[in-house]
Amino acid sequence: RVKIFDNGCNEIFVFVEKGFLNEKYLFSENVHIYEYSNNKSIMFFLWNIKKQNLDYLLITTLLPSDLLLSPLILISNRTKIIVNIHNANRWFKPQLNYTPKGMLKYFIIYLWKKSLYGITVSNENMIKYLQRNLKYQINSYLLPFSIYEEKEVLLRKESNENLKVTIPGIYSQRRRDYFGLIEALKKFSPDEVSMIIFNFLGSKKDTYEDLGLGIYESLYELKSLNYNIEIYDGFIPEDEYELELISTNIIFCPVNISGYPGEVYGLTKDTASTAMMIKYSIPGLLPNL
Repeated sequence: RVKIFDNGCNEIFVFVEKGFLNEKYLFSENVHIYEYSNNKSIMFFLWNIKKQNLDYLLITTLLPSDLLLSPLILISNRTKIIVNIHNANRWFKPQLNYTPKGMLKYFIIYLWKKSLYGITVSNENMIKYLQRNLKYQINSYLLPFSIYEEKEVLLRKESNENLKVTIPGIYSQRRRDYFGLIEALKKFSPDEVSMIIFNFLGSKKDTYEDLGLGIYESLYELKSLNYNIEIYDGFIPEDEYELELISTNIIFCPVNISGYPGEVYGLTKDTASTAMMIKYSIPGLLPNL
């Protein structure tokens, strides 16, 4: 999601999925909105982008191997393409899979890299990793995520209420060190931490690598021992998810820094928790690299 700052001197085109923008957003006359809906061809949507003859095209959150959006590579020789990336290795150190589909994706990644004018990241460490470790030079911009604008519902807890600490995301040991956090909680009695609500805002992912069911069962055991814990059996609607976040005092992200082989959270790979901290203006705690 991006925010457009209107200064009236540029023609700005926003291409989004239908229903993505809040209807109450008001844009100036120089901002043009194009919406994609499922009943229209994706190629028609991409053609609408191409025909604008843009000077710059900023693409948010694109997988380089996405075959569906690969025609954007050929949009125009004059259009400077800038892509927001969350995983440096996937873009600039891809693994070649010797299958027809794998080789095609590898070739598309190669074409993307040849056509890019620049990238945006939300983490300065990723720029350093590209330059120092991968020896890759490209125009790089530090672009923070959007700030939450629904100020009328940003109600913070009063000092005499419980402190709400939210741990957002799928219950996955590869992503976050849930078991380390659970063991740390066990060092305190339920009474000692009774003023803190630990809100595990996510859902279990039951695979061998993620250990989601084991995490869920361990959290449920803590809850049965009267720890002030909120857990979820499945995903909740987006509006409820946002209400949980905006009532949070602190976002806590016990990232498992090396949970994915060859990846380091905060260096080669970004976490969505940083986006949530910025978007909802909530302080957060993350491991120090």
